Amino acid sequence: MAQADAFETDFWKRANVRKVWDDIVPGEPRKTIPYTLTRDAIELYCASVGEDHPIYFDEDYARTTAYRGLIAPSIVGFTASGRR
Repeated sequence: MAQADAFETDFWKRANVRKVWDDIVPGEPRKTIPYTLTRDAIELYCASVGEDHPIYFDEDYARTTAYRGLIAPSIVGFTASGRR
């Protein structure tokens, strides 16, 4: 499993380039940075937030679920969208 200490924990890093809620206009396109979500990235995120459900790590267990395989926590896509 990936090491949690490698996950970015400095909330204020690059704060000057992020918008605040009042700056966001619904429906307005915004520049995003492509990010490839890998298994390592999912494991790193889960380790950093204490998530240990087998649906994210155990392929045998995950195949027995409705998803038929490993999945990422739903918040991972959202948090990764702001990553640089």
